[in-house]
Amino acid sequence: MIGTITLFRTTALAFTLAILLMPMGADAERSKKTNTFKETVVLKEHVSIKSNVIRIGDLFANAGDKAHTPIAYAPAPGQRLVLDVNWLYRAASAYKLKWKPYSHSQQSIVIRDSITYKHETIKNQIRDALLKEGIGQADEVELGDRLYQIYAPNEFDSILKVEEVAFEKRSGRFTATLTITSGKPGQIRRIVGGWVRKMISLPVLTRRFSTNELIKKRDVKVVAVRSSRLSKDIVTNIKDLIGKSPSRMLSPNVPLRRTDIRPPLLVTKGSLVTMVLQSQFMRLTARGRALENGGKGDTVRIRNLKSKKNVEALVVGPGRVTINPHGHFAMK
Repeated sequence: MIGTITLFRTTALAFTLAILLMPMGADAERSKKTNTFKETVVLKEHVSIKSNVIRIGDLFANAGDKAHTPIAYAPAPGQRLVLDVNWLYRAASAYKLKWKPYSHSQQSIVIRDSITYKHETIKNQIRDALLKEGIGQADEVELGDRLYQIYAPNEFDSILKVEEVAFEKRSGRFTATLTITSGKPGQIRRIVGGWVRKMISLPVLTRRFSTNELIKKRDVKVVAVRSSRLSKDIVTNIKDLIGKSPSRMLSPNVPLRRTDIRPPLLVTKGSLVTMVLQSQFMRLTARGRALENGGKGDTVRIRNLKSKKNVEALVVGPGRVTINPHGHFAMK
């Protein structure tokens, strides 16, 4: 009995030791693999850097004491550089890095982190400088390159300035020197050219108008238009539109010529009118029918309803025309 108990205890002890030793062995193996992975040199296939040089550590993880060694110039701000597998393998071999590509298409794309000064920002800066040179508040500034923008190193204290601007009023041509500075030494300098487009404020209609409508103040707005695109007969004063009628169908937001408008119709074709003949000695009235449209001051043809004769008359008011005394026979 005692021997059986002793054998049981010995077996249990051995089994317990086996259980305790197994996890320790597994952890040791796992730890060994982890350390090996940490020491393995791994290529970084997408890299964004702020410096003007590329260092070994930018391209390869676990590069050790060589990580801070410069290996190539960085691309310009906003640009990118593609390093192919051959270049990368030669670089790794030159610095004795234990790295081998897993494919012939492997590569690393290096992007220079940057801040972008966009077209509109640049144009507004130049416009502020040109205002001091005497351009109008409504004038339009146009850069020679309509997609122009500037990339600069991504530094929080970067400042864009117009250092100098040369402007020719006669041609409207300008040349501006731009600089970008920061707290770090050095600066970026760019020269950009363009034109100042002279603008003029014009009244235009806010909606489509037909010939029998009256233009009111609420139907008109003012817009800025390039003066070089305008003819001499364009309406420039809003007062010349209000109270008038279109002489044809008119579209909104389009500069109007003086021939596009006329006084409002006081007599419309086919309507009944009162004909008045006034002289020093007499005053005659008769009914007639208008044979054409007419505004105040227009001469229109009227048919006398009684005599069936046609006469030319001057429009003086709504449905009212006057006859020249020499045409009094037409009143009969």
